[in-house]
Amino acid sequence: MQDRLRALVELAQNLGVVRREINPTVAAVSLINAPHWAADRLVEPGVLDEKTAVEQILDVLLYGLFDPNGPAEVGPVPPGSQRS
Repeated sequence: MQDRLRALVELAQNLGVVRREINPTVAAVSLINAPHWAADRLVEPGVLDEKTAVEQILDVLLYGLFDPNGPAEVGPVPPGSQRS
């Protein structure tokens, strides 16, 4: 499975869909292990149900954290406004 995913990432890179600086092996291993991580860290303790946990983690892996419509730059965070 890892070899197949790595090949798909490489194909996507050749098509210009996936960034070239992404290591195909790292991408493949991350995609394979994300559901296991979700089960261990989110589902088992009851934070999220299995489907939601896997969807959220794969969404972050595939689309990143940043809002494409968000600001390109932000200023410093005012003291006392950070969450601990």
